[in-house]
Amino acid sequence: MSTITFRYPTKLKAQFEEMLAALGLNMSSYFSMSANQLIIQKKIPFEAIAPQTLYDELDFISANRKKDQYVPYGEFIGNLRAAAIGNSANDE
Repeated sequence: MSTITFRYPTKLKAQFEEMLAALGLNMSSYFSMSANQLIIQKKIPFEAIAPQTLYDELDFISANRKKDQYVPYGEFIGNLRAAAIGNSANDE
């Protein structure tokens, strides 16, 4: 096993770790997965797309629910993930 050190801007690292945690991953597992896929696919294992803001996702979810409807936190996060997955699936 080898150790690799990266230098990241503090804000980027925090955002990266937050997103990975929401997916049940950490930085080490993400980079291991990416490295393995690079070897298997012989290409960069992801598509570079323009960033979407969290506000775009919130607007999408808000537009698709009834007024005055309470959405529990877990469902809200699930809706965000589903919207993000749906958006990336539509790009393919």
